[in-house]
Amino acid sequence: MKLKESLKKILVKINKLASEDMSQFDPNADYDTRVKLPEWQLKKLKRRKQARTDL
Repeated sequence: MKLKESLKKILVKINKLASEDMSQFDPNADYDTRVKLPEWQLKKLKRRKQARTDL
């Protein structure tokens, strides 16, 4: 039973490492830059962030 539990933990960690690549993450961005957004959506997000910084 312990072998099964430890194997499951290892597989969960491997899955998490493979699925969460944070190399492109920017904590100052208002949106996730790892995802390619349509241009209209990107403009909207940038305008919203600029409006917040102008206050």
